[in-house]
Amino acid sequence: EVLKGKIFKTSKKVSLGKVLVTLQFVVSIVLIASTILVNRQLSFLQNKNLGFDKENVVLLTIPKNESDSAKLETFKTTLASDPSIHSVAASSSVPGPVIPINMVNDGNPDLAKALSMQMLFTDVDFVRTMNMKVVAGRDFSKDFPTDRTEGFILNEEAVKKSGWKSPADAIGRNFQWLRPGTVMKSGKVIGVVQDFNITPLKSAVQPLVMHILPQRYQYLYVRFDQSKTDNVIGTIEKKFNEFYAKQSFEYSFLDDTLASMYKSEKKLGAIFSYFSFLAIFIACLGILGLSLYSIQQRVKEIGIRKVIGASVP
Repeated sequence: EVLKGKIFKTSKKVSLGKVLVTLQFVVSIVLIASTILVNRQLSFLQNKNLGFDKENVVLLTIPKNESDSAKLETFKTTLASDPSIHSVAASSSVPGPVIPINMVNDGNPDLAKALSMQMLFTDVDFVRTMNMKVVAGRDFSKDFPTDRTEGFILNEEAVKKSGWKSPADAIGRNFQWLRPGTVMKSGKVIGVVQDFNITPLKSAVQPLVMHILPQRYQYLYVRFDQSKTDNVIGTIEKKFNEFYAKQSFEYSFLDDTLASMYKSEKKLGAIFSYFSFLAIFIACLGILGLSLYSIQQRVKEIGIRKVIGASVP
């Protein structure tokens, strides 16, 4: 009786059956649209240019508080001498939701006017190893010994927050790393790199400063030859154990580390896909049922149409 529209009629004679069918398709359309949206967002997260090359990079955990910087440099040189390894760099952090924030300023004697910026302690090879784009000034260089004690590299967002007109305008500016009431390091801006996403793409790029401080290094970034992926891990582990026999060998691939930041989004995409499939399947069953019911109600009409020459389709 409901399907025939003989009960539950509104003032405009719209049957409850039609309302339910319409609602079913509205839900299906919403789920399909949501699935497409989520999948496009996931594709964006996986394929967006982050401002550095995330492919073919192994992350190694090195002993914390490793005070022997000469030993670390020797280890880096040993790794880089292998034909399957292109370059090696050290850093205090890996990409993730939390990057340390420190206080900095432009050399203003009033330390109370400091700015908060993300900070990476890196070595001279970091920018080159990560294939970052230098938009003004230059990269750290072993040819300039003062880079270790006085050099700072900023991203474009840090230049904006500092109030400078352009990346080129920032080059040569005084810059300081601060602790409450104390100047930890003073120097000048020697370069500006293009903004890069070291935190999840759910948040905007933050002002970031890079400078050299070997005491804070905790990770090595090893860029390797893609054609020799199968052997490179064994090679790295062997050399790691030679230098740090008491430290367990821990590694991950940079692209996997970045992908792990979006586990919840991937689960959400999978859930939407399952529900969309279920909704489409149920909607198709509904179409089949309505079609069969409509045919049964119009058998005589169909017969007349066929008699006067209508085709089966």
